[in-house]
Amino acid sequence: MQHMRLFLLATAIPSLCAAAAITDIAVTNQSTANFVTDTGTRLREFRTAADTPASATLSGTNTLQFTNRFAWMSGHRVDPGGPTVALINNNLVSYTLAFTVEDPTNIGYQLSFDTVFRGYLTTAWQANSGTGISQVFAAGTLMNANFDSGSGFGGIIGSLATDIEVASATDVNPLVNLLVARNGSYAAGNFVGTRTFQLRFSSVGANTIGAMQNFNAGESNVRFGLDPTSAGFDYASYPGLDGEDASTHGHFITVTAQFRDGAGGEVPEPSSALLFLLGAAGLICLPVKWSEPTRLRNTNRNGAIDRIALGRTSDRN
Repeated sequence: MQHMRLFLLATAIPSLCAAAAITDIAVTNQSTANFVTDTGTRLREFRTAADTPASATLSGTNTLQFTNRFAWMSGHRVDPGGPTVALINNNLVSYTLAFTVEDPTNIGYQLSFDTVFRGYLTTAWQANSGTGISQVFAAGTLMNANFDSGSGFGGIIGSLATDIEVASATDVNPLVNLLVARNGSYAAGNFVGTRTFQLRFSSVGANTIGAMQNFNAGESNVRFGLDPTSAGFDYASYPGLDGEDASTHGHFITVTAQFRDGAGGEVPEPSSALLFLLGAAGLICLPVKWSEPTRLRNTNRNGAIDRIALGRTSDRN
């Protein structure tokens, strides 16, 4: 009976953990709205999309985890014989990821984030009908990161910020395909109880740019995981010059909630509700015959313990 009590107490703990979850995963897109403009000699397109899971999955014994992917593309093409003034395609990539960690029994958990940022800037110079600089360039995509644990957004988290590069194609180097990549991680801290969190990735002003110098023709693309909807681009679609799949490009953020003693830090004190439930489980497992003596002992003349009162054979020599 004693073994039964310990077993049921032990198995009661995982059943309490089953209520833990990550829910209400949502992305608010604050980017420039999707658009396509085509004048016949000048084509521009910009669009973004989020690939957001409905819920987290179990990763290991005490860990819940999910990955959100945010993707975008920016394309700018000017044909020979098109506009002769300097042209620019400025757009903003920005979004907020929100989610709720459900911890109804106040077990406690450690929250952490890991990011993968990967894409290409692809520029192609074709012609210069004037006497100025021969250049077509693309830049993208810097986003600062801020975290809100329930009391408002804090300062910039440098380890989660994305990076920016500039790819420039000229008459000397007419085709450029430049990788932009960065990985990051951030330990947000230890928390107890159900709470909603937010991660914001944003920029002050445009952060995804494609431009042509005066009298230049060519193409300027920022490729982070999306194909254009227009067929008028030569270098904006996947697979590009790099041969990589679109699904491997974009901004990936993995959210991990590690519960209880797996959190790596101090184990949170059990809550009153948890102690009550464990106590109730213990009471259920207690012997039914409450009046039965459990520690009645007699000592014989040889000093051995006599357990006859408990219904067992004595240890007589």
